[in-house]
Amino acid sequence: MLSPLDRLWRAARRRGRRTHALLWAADGVHDLADGRHHARFEDWCAAHNGRACHVRVSDGLLIDLLPEPGTPLQAGRARLQWAQRVVAHYHGPESATWPLVAWPAAGGGAPGVSAWRGADLAALQDSVRRHGVMLDAVAPLWPALLQRLLKVRPALATAPDSIALWIEGGCAGIATLQRGRLVGLQRRRLPVAQAAGADPANPTAGHATPAGTDDAVATLQRLVDETRQGAGWPVAMLWVGTGAPTVAQAAGLDLAGVLPLSELAALRAGPALQWPTRQVSPQIDFMRPLPRPGALAWMACAASLALLATAAIEARAAFNLRAAAQALAPPGAKPQPPAGGTRVAPGRQAESAVWVAQAAHPWAQVMLASERASLPGVTWQSLEHEAGGELRLRGRSAQPGQARAVAAALRRQGPWSEVWVVRQEAPDEGNIKGGEQFEIVARSAGQRP
Repeated sequence: MLSPLDRLWRAARRRGRRTHALLWAADGVHDLADGRHHARFEDWCAAHNGRACHVRVSDGLLIDLLPEPGTPLQAGRARLQWAQRVVAHYHGPESATWPLVAWPAAGGGAPGVSAWRGADLAALQDSVRRHGVMLDAVAPLWPALLQRLLKVRPALATAPDSIALWIEGGCAGIATLQRGRLVGLQRRRLPVAQAAGADPANPTAGHATPAGTDDAVATLQRLVDETRQGAGWPVAMLWVGTGAPTVAQAAGLDLAGVLPLSELAALRAGPALQWPTRQVSPQIDFMRPLPRPGALAWMACAASLALLATAAIEARAAFNLRAAAQALAPPGAKPQPPAGGTRVAPGRQAESAVWVAQAAHPWAQVMLASERASLPGVTWQSLEHEAGGELRLRGRSAQPGQARAVAAALRRQGPWSEVWVVRQEAPDEGNIKGGEQFEIVARSAGQRP
């Protein structure tokens, strides 16, 4: 699906331009707007410099692949790789460059891939650039035909099992549906002939219309019988082209309508295709073979970016406020209480005094003095200290007598004035030969034991 910015850009470029709907068939390119036929897409571009168009590919040029149910091919990229291997197996190395497009599962149906036989996207894009043509999309035609068929025969979308059949481009396309969900897709070639009374000057009028032959009737009946797995399945058919649909009548099928090529452009005003269920699919486009994020994903992305921008603005404001506060205070200055003192709620004076003592306690000096008193071979096990209280250090030494050396070194470090070794004993484990465990207690000046 195109992003909102892409849509705005395309709408701005398309303003004032006439968008041509083109049908790319086996016999060339048909302009559905004016009914003209061009042998090559390059010829159409040369005759319509700077115009806009969207292309739909006829069934006669497509190969559709659906993986078996239960296979781990839900991701579009995995389906494309699988389809490329399958197409190369059946059609040889030359099929490695055929364009592929993945279409997702609609309403819980089966996902699949369409391959465009013999197409060269590089040559197509070169023609577009050389003649300044704006190409909206290159999409298969069959999803639009299936949408039209479900619109005129809504019972197909509500029946537990149904069959939708369309004839276009000399092929019979047949879709198996379960309550509107696409679960199967097949295609068979039919004997074709130019429609009776076709105008040779207007090849579009006789575009690959199946002839009313016994072979065509037998092919359709066999295709429906192979697909239908139970009695009572509704079947409806859509006829694309001109001429009398004698095949449908001979096969005894429900003919939902005859659709001339000139009306294909009216199936959908834009290049995006409505999926044949109540849901809307991402755009199916050979130029963008993997589905793009939908509108909800873009909205979520925009909301996330807005939150990140808000957080960045608030962080910047906090940084500026902190920098301004630091600029007002001299380097190394400590926070000073207000000149008029701090008001304390009645009954909370004791709690306030504890907090004041905690804030005024020289924590950094205490910890640094303890670290400086350490000696090589001494391993500290615990440290206990609180504001206004004594310091208790427990550790192990590698050699006897180190505990007293540590106590003497700690005594020389402020703020301790009284330091004792209150416990000194051999360790329980024998992994430190000749060592000892010890405990040191230190008190500051004026502190009572």
